[in-house]
Amino acid sequence: MIEPLPYQDYTAKAVLRHWEEVENKIHALQATRIGTDFQHDTYFYVSKGKLKWRKGTLENLITHYERIIDGDLERTLVYRYDWQPSWETIQKLLNTHVKIGEVTKERTIYRWQHLKIHLDKLIPHGFFIEVEAIDRTNSYTAAELKIACENLLAQLEITSEDRIRTGYLS
Repeated sequence: MIEPLPYQDYTAKAVLRHWEEVENKIHALQATRIGTDFQHDTYFYVSKGKLKWRKGTLENLITHYERIIDGDLERTLVYRYDWQPSWETIQKLLNTHVKIGEVTKERTIYRWQHLKIHLDKLIPHGFFIEVEAIDRTNSYTAAELKIACENLLAQLEITSEDRIRTGYLS
């Protein structure tokens, strides 16, 4: 049995209909702009959750995670998180797992308090936003993370109707 790592978050993805308005609201919050990442995500077959290799200009990782639907949000359980994996680790992943899909996107990343905000462009699929309330140090309860995520979505005027489930690769 795979045990989750000491990591928790609540997340939501949604169609972004008014990019400039939302970005202005993010700036008004005085969120820190991390930068724009050009990401290529490769997904692999696993019996539980998702296994992803992200190759980006800012973020490079291998992660195995599962999203659990909790109301309008999703709670994430993380089983593996390899930040800046070696080429040998990537090759091992490629040689031992079956690829099931790929997603390429341009992602502008912001941080605000203990939350990450991603503004994503997936051509030709459109524009999206992802909000994550993250805790890697057991500083927050799950309920506090959920409330923080919901509050930020409300501040950015992201409605339930625009939300999408399970990410960009269903």
